[in-house]
Amino acid sequence: MSAVIVTSLLALGGPLTTARAAGGPNIALGDAAAASSAHSEYGARNITDGNQGTYWQSSGTTLPQWVQADLGATTRVDEVVLKVPAGWESRSQTLSVQGSADGTSFATLKNSASYAFSPGAGNTVTVSFPATQARFVRINITANSGWEAAQLSELEVHAADGSSADLAAGRTLTASSHTEVYSAPRANDGNRATYWESRNNALPQWLQADLGSSVRVDRVVLRLPDTWEARSQTLKIQGSANGTDFTDLTASRAYTFDAASGRSATITFDATTTRHVRVLVTANTAQPAAQISEFEVYGPTTGDTQAPTVPSGLAYTEPVTGQVKLTWNASSDNTAVTGYDIYANDTLLTSVAGNVTTYTDNRPANQTVTYYVRAKDAAGNQSGNSSTVTRRADTGDTQAPTAPANLALTEPASGQVKLVWNASSDNTAVTGYDIYANNTLRDSVAGSVTTYTDTQPATATVTYHVRAKDAAGNKSGNSNTVTRNGSGGTGSNLAVGKQISASSSVHTFVAENANDNNTATYWEGAAGSYPTTLTTKLGSNADLDRLVLKLNPDSAWSARTQTIEVLGREQSASGFTGLVAAKSYTFDPASGNSVTVPVSGRVADVQLKFTANSSSSAGQLAEFQVIGVPAPNPDLEVTDLTTTPAAPVESDAITVKATVRNSGAAAAPASAVALRLGGTKVATAQAGALAAGAADHGQCLHRGPRRRFVPAERGRRRSEGGHRAERVQQHLHQPHRAGGQARLQLGPGHRLGDDLAVQPGGRGQRLLQGGSEEPGNRGERRGESRRDADSRRLQGRRGQDADQTRTPAPSPPVRRPTSASARGRRPTARTSSRSPWPTTPTSCRSNARTTPPPSPCSSGAAPTCRTTCTRRRTARSAAAPRSWGPTGQSATSRARRPDARPSGSTPRVSTSSSPLAPPPTPW
Repeated sequence: MSAVIVTSLLALGGPLTTARAAGGPNIALGDAAAASSAHSEYGARNITDGNQGTYWQSSGTTLPQWVQADLGATTRVDEVVLKVPAGWESRSQTLSVQGSADGTSFATLKNSASYAFSPGAGNTVTVSFPATQARFVRINITANSGWEAAQLSELEVHAADGSSADLAAGRTLTASSHTEVYSAPRANDGNRATYWESRNNALPQWLQADLGSSVRVDRVVLRLPDTWEARSQTLKIQGSANGTDFTDLTASRAYTFDAASGRSATITFDATTTRHVRVLVTANTAQPAAQISEFEVYGPTTGDTQAPTVPSGLAYTEPVTGQVKLTWNASSDNTAVTGYDIYANDTLLTSVAGNVTTYTDNRPANQTVTYYVRAKDAAGNQSGNSSTVTRRADTGDTQAPTAPANLALTEPASGQVKLVWNASSDNTAVTGYDIYANNTLRDSVAGSVTTYTDTQPATATVTYHVRAKDAAGNKSGNSNTVTRNGSGGTGSNLAVGKQISASSSVHTFVAENANDNNTATYWEGAAGSYPTTLTTKLGSNADLDRLVLKLNPDSAWSARTQTIEVLGREQSASGFTGLVAAKSYTFDPASGNSVTVPVSGRVADVQLKFTANSSSSAGQLAEFQVIGVPAPNPDLEVTDLTTTPAAPVESDAITVKATVRNSGAAAAPASAVALRLGGTKVATAQAGALAAGAADHGQCLHRGPRRRFVPAERGRRRSEGGHRAERVQQHLHQPHRAGGQARLQLGPGHRLGDDLAVQPGGRGQRLLQGGSEEPGNRGERRGESRRDADSRRLQGRRGQDADQTRTPAPSPPVRRPTSASARGRRPTARTSSRSPWPTTPTSCRSNARTTPPPSPCSSGAAPTCRTTCTRRRTARSAAAPRSWGPTGQSATSRARRPDARPSGSTPRVSTSSSPLAPPPTPW
């Protein structure tokens, strides 16, 4: 049934008294409430308003229905009190009590039963259950003899008095063993659906919690998943101060985990002070192993339960040979510190009084020893460990050998891999070498041996490395790695380290574990998430030969079958197609826990689709190897880069010419070459389709001149398009100075899509024109006013090339940016009538069959000759085509300009800003 959830916060109209019961105070009073549905007049908020005369009633006549209270925080509770109005006639309601930490996943605290509400008992029912942690407490009602809907006037939730919070929550759990993935940390992760299980057929087994310090405890609660069948486990609780020497806190007996008990067992005992709490299981009626989903430890809240602070500043000296003197800072406590325990190499060495903060240990000089200290009080509460200090043996060897070099392999016979390497060196002696296969220790040889022959199936692909070691146990770093590709087909493992993803994963068992070349780590999908997919991206097409799928070969992993389908995606396709139909594969540690799946196809992505696993509710994989060879692919690179002019000034147009070459083994489709300034693409040129090994010459990328900046009020500068100068500087990089000019640079080896960086020089990171300008007065000369400088610039515009047939219109007025988006545009902003970039001339167009046209500036040309990829207008008839080509300036015309530069300075070509003569645009 689709239920409408009604949630409301209580608005208190007056003072309320706190109701109390044997189980503790009502902590739900005034809290938020919600329900699966509610009658329009009888909302969920009535159950927490402290008034038995108001009530909640579900809407309609359909059951089951629920109502719940949100306590606001996770709290330890052990009882609920349920009420209907005191004047109502008798009735019975069948209900269960549920709890949740997040409001989504609910566990049963009390199983469903029929409860009688009668006027003689005040129409009140009390339901107790083992103390548990919950934030949301829900009453689920399935029947009501007095009405066709669920009804409650009050839901009181009582806190469990006299008990601490769960002392094991978030603490370290360890176990005598575990099977498969059901490890100790699952028993205090707050999720009853996950659990610890010991190795099968090996009872007794234990699970223990390190509480961090010695504290008073008096109760342990053990839980199993809600959906499990009934079972009985025989067990006892033990405690230890050091994690080694345990004493019994309870006698061993059988505890029933069934629906009536909420599949939980509460074990109480006399309060005692301990740090490590262990449950020792000797029998289980449903499984030949110990099983626990939640392991909770509680203690009293009365008396002295506060541990001393941790001793700080632990240090040591050696007053004489063979002595180690320890000192530390005193701890504090709410009552008094009564003593300190000193540990050496994790073993209790001795204790001293609470007013003593030093101890001298007699220890031979040739022994390495590590110390720490704990404080304790009269109640037995014990602090955490202090920091550790280590006195190292004065004759110990701490230097590791060098890493073996030049590891190589040969295959003297089928199924054999012979490794050889160069010997390592050490300050004492190399005593051995460890050989690793696929990151797992395979074998060891003596220090005088530098060869090893491994036996591997001919079909297996194996990667090796070697490490050297000495007598003191110091180990070198890894040698280089070598890989023997299996002879069952061609190719190598293309998936190692490649991008990998999964449709889901559980806990820390993520997709990346499946291609890290390590079978000790693995991926597992979320429970019940079939179909579960695992996908690896090879980066480009490859011709596949086979897949090698592995689980951990350790015998702790039982044999299992998994149903898997293989799919692939070719790099130009948008979806996956089937490569190998779904099939059940057997993974067995006895045969290496590995299966090989023959596959043929040319794909860039490979996907496994899991639909069944006999030992888990989702797919599992430790290694996903894709064996094959890279398919032929194009490989485009940009070469033969040239820029014009070589040393541009701010007003110059900049042309970049390049050759696009296909160095790959397959033809490349048409593509585009991008010019970037500071990471921003400013121009593109098209490159045609290229056969393998072919090149497209003369790709022309054009960048128009930058607009000059003129002074603005309050010390800011702005361009003709309204962009601030500081925005330009964000586009530019400055690894070195360039004499006041902007350089367009591109290093060798840049490939398609690489950025081109305009690198400014000069003072203050400004693009200056010439040698007479000062920072803060761009384009102005010393001693002249702003008006004179503006006049000089205007005259310079009027004196541009004589072959232009129209006089350019005055430049548009300077405008301030009006929005953040305007300030973020390129510094060479255009007016509304101008194209953003100059257009390249005919000589710059692509021609894959000819060499680039020669530059009009020959080696002997006059220094006034400058070529730019710009477009000019010429007088022509209406039918005449436009003329494209380089423009230049003669020395005579330059001499007539009122702002002519001194002799020997760099020539400058002015650019018209007239809307009648727009600069070129990219092609």
